[in-house]
Amino acid sequence: ASRQRHVEAVSLLKRALKIDPDYAEAHNGLGNSLGAQGRIDQAIDHYRQALVSKPDHAPAHYNLGHALRVMGHTKQSLTHFRKLASLEPQNPEPLNIMAWLLATDPDVDVRDGPESVELATRAAELTQYKNAPILDSLAAAYAATGEFDHAVTTAQKAIALAASVQASELAGKIVGRLERYKRAMPYRRPAQEQRTPISGRG
Repeated sequence: ASRQRHVEAVSLLKRALKIDPDYAEAHNGLGNSLGAQGRIDQAIDHYRQALVSKPDHAPAHYNLGHALRVMGHTKQSLTHFRKLASLEPQNPEPLNIMAWLLATDPDVDVRDGPESVELATRAAELTQYKNAPILDSLAAAYAATGEFDHAVTTAQKAIALAASVQASELAGKIVGRLERYKRAMPYRRPAQEQRTPISGRG
């Protein structure tokens, strides 16, 4: 049923864009419907067109950042999360995403431990140190800078928080990372993450 909904949305939005080719919201919506179908290259084109029409369109920066990340273009994706963080300074999400990417990227040219600590700390402050995924990123950031004691205590806090909200899958993943930090090893994301369909922000 949801696939049918996306197919219908695509045809409606394409009609809207025939009338007004510079309609940023329609490009963004079309990108979301294409992305949800796994047509990520086409989604990227529409997110880019949304930003040509409206360079400060926060949802399109968020969506383009995610789509580029899924396609393995981490450096390009970071540009859009940076822009989103400047547009929405009180939103911890782009800070957290950037911190995670900068701490865990398999490519040494992408990794930046000190910056990831700074970003994850800001995200943790915005969420009063009560958000498990953000503390997971902060722990990975500490490990990326060789601060393994901090990484261990932060990961332990993240596990407790994840368990308290029944996020057992996340808790399990952090337990695996904690074992690495205890052995003074940073966490690295696999070189090729799953290129799954993306759910975009409207």
